[in-house]
Amino acid sequence: MYSPDDPYFWLHHCNVDRFLHLWLDCNELDKVLPANINPAHYKSINPTTAGTSSAANDQVKDTSGSPVVFTADTPINFYVAPNKAPIYLPTTQFPTVRQLWTCGTTTTPGWNGMRYRYGKDALASNVLSSTCATGNTWTYVNYGVMKRSDEEEEPKTQDQIEADKVYQNITETFLFWTEERGMTGREALDRMAYDNCKINPNVWTEESKKILKGIGLTPSSTKRICDNEEDLKDDEADMEDFGMDMSHM
Repeated sequence: MYSPDDPYFWLHHCNVDRFLHLWLDCNELDKVLPANINPAHYKSINPTTAGTSSAANDQVKDTSGSPVVFTADTPINFYVAPNKAPIYLPTTQFPTVRQLWTCGTTTTPGWNGMRYRYGKDALASNVLSSTCATGNTWTYVNYGVMKRSDEEEEPKTQDQIEADKVYQNITETFLFWTEERGMTGREALDRMAYDNCKINPNVWTEESKKILKGIGLTPSSTKRICDNEEDLKDDEADMEDFGMDMSHM
């Protein structure tokens, strides 16, 4: 529970949230009204109908030992332990997916008065956005920023300049696969994700396997587009040798 003390924790989670809204917006899920959410938009990933004992052990269960079936109307409460409830963050104060679906608008606040949008977003303005739903219009992201008429444009920082280079490289790679190699936008993104995955392999050390098992996950649950299923199974077999006592770490 010390990780939130690091500012990078918040930068990471804010960026994950940004990517989620880019994905929702790109696929026009922002047009789905909260009342119309169904399993095609949101469904439980808790293995409540697990066919193997190992998967059954990964189930999230309530205080009575019954698997929790997550729906769009299940409160997203802060998990402490199977037989404990959070005291300083009570479940009654947590929202459901349906309540958070729109996060409010620029004129009408959402759950708990929340009202936010992302913009102006370089990814939404990038050529990669051609992979979005036909005729897509951005409502969650890519909002323009209002400025006073007398406000001067500030010079870019070195970090902003470096960030621009990253986007430029992504754009050039995307155009190479689509314009020179004839791939569709989706095929190009898959190829780019695969290539990036291969040059950044997962390396499971004994310590990282212990941590993974300690939080109830397996290597297969982290599978990426380029990971080999058999290799992940070998890693999981090795994890059986590790106990759950994390006191020495």
